[in-house]
Amino acid sequence: MSLVEFREEQFPLWEAMLKELFENDVPFYKEWSTLNDIKNVLNFIGEHRALNHTFMPEGGGEDLLSCTLSNEPNCIDMILGGIIHRVKPKKLTFHWFKDAEYQWGYFMLDTDQLEPTGIYDNVPFKFEEVVEVTNLHYIPRHHWDSGEYNGRDLPSSSRLVIRFISGKFAIFSKASTYNANSSTYDGRHDKFSVEEFANYIERNASNN
Repeated sequence: MSLVEFREEQFPLWEAMLKELFENDVPFYKEWSTLNDIKNVLNFIGEHRALNHTFMPEGGGEDLLSCTLSNEPNCIDMILGGIIHRVKPKKLTFHWFKDAEYQWGYFMLDTDQLEPTGIYDNVPFKFEEVVEVTNLHYIPRHHWDSGEYNGRDLPSSSRLVIRFISGKFAIFSKASTYNANSSTYDGRHDKFSVEEFANYIERNASNN
């Protein structure tokens, strides 16, 4: 499928997703602050037929597939690229702009500080990769690769979890102009404040 065909398919779906979420009254700004509301909106986005792409705090991105409440207090588990990404949400915001196409409507998840597990001497990035053997029992990532812990096979309950210590996640239509620009993989959204990034996107929307 060509990029033109992909956009012809996906742009109407993104518009339909936004109209469904906002009951046919898509705002220029909306904010959610409760854990359950944030989880519900993210899960709605992830499970919708409109494909999204979610940009990570320090660069790169994955598709959001679903979102659930975490077994870690005040956290949610986002399934991004098939892997649990655990965060402590601060707020989720939606941004859109006057006279802009719906593809420029995007979501920003801002997170609170999440304390490291302590299983590593230091965490040089905004995330740490761990294995959750049982509820909140974390061990280092390398056990996931070896499939063993303390000389035994990892329990079937084990899960690979990427815990984000801090940072912001930006969610756009997968067919969007923003996602089509590979340079946006530099994590620029995390270097701006939420408001500064919205102004940056509005300027780009007006030039397209």
